[in-house]
Amino acid sequence: MEAEPLPEQVQGLLQDLDGFAAAPGGQQKEKLTELGPLVSDASAQVKKLIDEDLAALNKKMNDAGVPHIVPKPATQHRDDGDEEQDW
Repeated sequence: MEAEPLPEQVQGLLQDLDGFAAAPGGQQKEKLTELGPLVSDASAQVKKLIDEDLAALNKKMNDAGVPHIVPKPATQHRDDGDEEQDW
């Protein structure tokens, strides 16, 4: 059976943890331990993509007279479910 994509796994864990007054249970702690390094690695890959790969592509596009690709700013979800800009 194929594992769910990382964003869905993280979202599922966050939904499990949301609203509980107690500390995470054993299964949730295991999932946090499992997903932590995966999220860190994925974040590093996205940062490299934006900082290096996209910058190099934009330079080539500039040299060719084509407009830049500008990534949309990251958003943070508030507790009420509305999106809020945080950067």
